[in-house]
Amino acid sequence: MSIDTAEVSAITFHTGKRLVALPIDEIQEIIEPLPAAYIPMTTPSFLGLITLRDKTFPLIDLAKMIHAKNSLFNKEDEKYVICSAENGPIALDVHAVGEPLVFKAEEAVPYDGTKDEEDLFSAVWRADGKTILLLDVGRLVEQTKKMNALERA
Repeated sequence: MSIDTAEVSAITFHTGKRLVALPIDEIQEIIEPLPAAYIPMTTPSFLGLITLRDKTFPLIDLAKMIHAKNSLFNKEDEKYVICSAENGPIALDVHAVGEPLVFKAEEAVPYDGTKDEEDLFSAVWRADGKTILLLDVGRLVEQTKKMNALERA
């Protein structure tokens, strides 16, 4: 997702000690965790497939994808976020749901993390001493596909 508009309405999610945001229009729903069907020969960040109301969704562990460790939250706070992606919806495993926020596009700053993570974020905001990373779901899906292909090679 590129930031083409003056404002971005998003919901934040806690993943490890990091704060990640997703645009509200890319979120279909937030659910309690469900059992996942394991898929062999996939990257550890690909947790498998979940089924919700007769629909199947790939489940990605966001913490593993962005190398976020040491959650500040209890297991009871964990949620799955069903998001829109180009090839169909996916589910993201997050440690906790944060707050809805509105960001001004002109307040975005360059991402200063690792190169592999930089590809996952379309913008970064710093506010009240916090860094908020705007996740690009399309890039996340593409990176997961590449990692799964490497596992199968």
